[in-house]
Amino acid sequence: MPGFTSITAVYPRLKLIRVIPNWDNLNNIPLVNRSWDGSVYQSAKDGKLQSYINSDVMYSRHWKNGKIFAVFNTTNTINGKIKLNSGETVTSIQKTDGYFIETGDASSELTVTDTSSGKEITLNSTVTIPIDSTNGQVKGIGYILTVASATGNPAPVITSALSSTGTAVMTFSYQITAANGPTSFNAAGLPAGLSVSSGTGLISGTPTTVGTSSVTISAANAGGTGVSTLTLSVYSACDLNRDASTNVVDVQLQVNQALGATACTSDLNRDGYCSVIDVQRDVNAGLGGQCLLGP
Repeated sequence: MPGFTSITAVYPRLKLIRVIPNWDNLNNIPLVNRSWDGSVYQSAKDGKLQSYINSDVMYSRHWKNGKIFAVFNTTNTINGKIKLNSGETVTSIQKTDGYFIETGDASSELTVTDTSSGKEITLNSTVTIPIDSTNGQVKGIGYILTVASATGNPAPVITSALSSTGTAVMTFSYQITAANGPTSFNAAGLPAGLSVSSGTGLISGTPTTVGTSSVTISAANAGGTGVSTLTLSVYSACDLNRDASTNVVDVQLQVNQALGATACTSDLNRDGYCSVIDVQRDVNAGLGGQCLLGP
């Protein structure tokens, strides 16, 4: 290790690598959200990348002002890249001095590229990485990036109920709703016979199969995608009490529905009970055997 006589002489890469763990602590990132596999360290907060270190680049978000402090050790654009979170943009790129303080615009030295997951920043190949002439060690070159999140257009949040029921071979509809101005919708894992409108979020159709499905519903806009799981249960037309079985209880319920307020008003067979036996003769025609033939 070189014998540095002042803080300004310490290599930029050594300055930053020593503060990153402390910044992660100050950002209240739990240990379970930090990982190190021997070559790459990274941490995340609320599902968003906070700090990253490999042999080509290291960067971290300042715990107080949110700016990205970065050091490039090579011009390798494959592994030496800063990855922003979805929706973030770069508003300023500054060089740093020996105290890691901003000294001037450096936007001409870095390239910002749009990708499907967010912007990536790489060091231009024309930039020279400082080397310690006394020992050949890479010093690294430091930058401070100011980033801004997409404002006024956060990712949607699902607000519709996360459970729904339907009846086999009968029309069904469910409306996906979400906050923050969704512009498109999707639903994956729908039962046979149902589909979703990507423009309105309406799930509709005629389900053909009895059972319970876990449907991944989502709503998206320019700020991102909100995802939730809808529990969708489709029951037989004869399963009136929704217990996933068809039995005499359902028949009794159907009898009661058929007779309305007059159900079981008389103990016709004089057995001391008012039950389905008493009214079966009056409703056979109305039932039409559907509990024997229903899905």
